[in-house]
Formats: sequence, C-alpha cells, structure tokens
Amino acid sequence: MEGVEFIRFPKPWRDRDKCTRWINACRREGFTTERVKKDTYICSKHFVGEKGPTHADPDPIPATTTPSDKLHKQKKHIGLDLEVRIENSVLKNQNALLQSEIELLQCTLKEQEGCAKTSENETVVKYINMYLDVNAVKDDITKLKFYTGLTVPKFMCLWGYLGPSVNKLVYWNKDCGVPDRSHKKRPGPKQKMTPMNELFMTLIRIRQGLLLEDLSYRFGATDHDVSSITSTADKLTMIQTATHTMETMTKTMTFTVSEAQVSSSKAADKTATYTYTDNQSLGLDDERLAWLYSTSLLSP
Repeated sequence: MEGVEFIRFPKPWRDRDKCTRWINACRREGFTTERVKKDTYICSKHFVGEKGPTHADPDPIPATTTPSDKLHKQKKHIGLDLEVRIENSVLKNQNALLQSEIELLQCTLKEQEGCAKTSENETVVKYINMYLDVNAVKDDITKLKFYTGLTVPKFMCLWGYLGPSVNKLVYWNKDCGVPDRSHKKRPGPKQKMTPMNELFMTLIRIRQGLLLEDLSYRFGATDHDVSSITSTADKLTMIQTATHTMETMTKTMTFTVSEAQVSSSKAADKTATYTYTDNQSLGLDDERLAWLYSTSLLSP
C-alpha cells in the first residue's frame, strides 16, 4: 500500500515495557507478549501522523475498541436488532389495523353514498309526485271532481269530444302575428305534457282560477308554456262547441222549413218535439255531446 509502512513490534526480551504498551494499544483479544515474534508488525497508520513512531509519539494510538467494547457493541447490536424487530412487528400490526379501518371506512362511505343516492332518489320521486298529472288523478273521483268540477266519465267524454285535433294543435303565441303551421317550425312550447294533461291543466285554470305561475309549479312548466297551452286548449274547446252548436241549429232550421206546410200549431209542436228528440238522441247515441250541451262549462 502506498504511503503505508509496517513497523516491527519491540521484542519483549529487549524492551518489555515498550512491548507491553504497544500490545495494550492494539487492544486485541489474546494478544500478549508471548505472542510477539520476530515477524510481528504494526501498521504505521496506527501512529500519530500515520508515518510510524516518532520521538514525540513513540507509541501507537490506542485502538478504539476492546474485547469488552466488541461484546458491548454486539449486545447493543442485538438489542437494537431486537428493538427494530419489535418496532417492525408493531408497525405491521398497526398497518394491518389501519388497513382494516380503511376498509371499514370505505364500506361505510359506500353505504352512506348508497343511502344518499336512495334519499336523493326518494326526494326526486317525492318532488316529481308533487306535480299534478291527469294519470294520477283521473282514477280518483274525488280529486278529479275537486280540480275540474267533472266526474271521470264526463272528463273522458270531453277528451273524446275534442277528437284527433289535440294532436295537431298550433299553439297560441302572442308574439306570433301569423302562426307557422309547418311541422318543422311550429310556434309555441315543445310538448312536454301530453294533450290530455294539457286539457286537465286548462280545466283546472277555468275551475280554480289558479295563476299561471301556480300552474307552472304544479305541472313543471314555464309560465309562458302554461299560458300558451291553456289559451290554445280553451280556444279549441270553444271552436268545437260552437261547431256542434251550429250543426244542431242547422238541423232545427231545416226541419222547420221542410214542415212549413203544416199548420202553425203543429209545426211549432213538431219543431219543439224535434229539438227535444234531437237532444235525447244525442244522449242515447252520443253521450258526449249531450253532456256538452247541458254543461255550463262549455255552453256557447
């Protein structure tokens, strides 16, 4: 090794005290004067300046470890190793416990999310159920009577009376001067409600006099849509009623002219009889029209 020299140990038979000092400085277990031979050397690195003995420092620097120190270090190492193992075992147990707690927390969160979704769904369903819908009311005589003033049969008669026109409506719009009757650009609201529900809403407005804003909340529509729908349905009902009224008047007038040659008293009787019979036949053959003529709601 470069810069390293090996110095002969002093012989015990020549300088026993010096030999003993060097042996003690080495602090090697079992190293005594009897073991010092002619070929026993010590490294120059063990001296001050690392160049061997000098006049000022003739003896080696004492080694930092002794057999007892080694034993102490071994015990300390064993103790530290045991402590580390114990700590590792504790950490493993803690990690396992934390993992269990995490899994439990995840399950709890999933359960809470499920409950939250269920609660949200229930809220949505409850909110939806707050809306008025003819399908939820038409089978309940009391509710339908309360909202519209009509019994279930009368309501269904009115619905049938309006006919297929309800599916071809051009909705009234105060902002439209000339309505566009094309199917691509039809004025008025997009149909969020069924035609039957629109009729139901219109009857409620006529019967109860509810505000547009109130109806918009009850049916989940905008004020503008409610206004457009109710105005359109109301006008459709009036037109249909007026049409049937004119048909009835035409029948009566035609019958009166055809019987003009009959005596005035008999003609009057026949006219009265015809009008009565016509209404009666409507009651028998077309119950819807009989009710429409008799109700004050749709009378011309």
